[in-house]
Amino acid sequence: MLVYFGDERSVGPDHADRQFPHGTEALISKVPLAADQVFRIKGEYKDTERAALEYEQALSTGLK
Repeated sequence: MLVYFGDERSVGPDHADRQFPHGTEALISKVPLAADQVFRIKGEYKDTERAALEYEQALSTGLK
């Protein structure tokens, strides 16, 4: 199983405005998943295009 977590905010994964910590606590932590099975957009990157390209690559690699 792979989980792709999307969040439109351009902030780090632990930022109060980010949904990733809440989603991890409420959902992802409840199932047996390794860290390499969970993908997120890296909002902490100053280069949002880079973050989008990396996430796009993760999506296309995981869906094959």
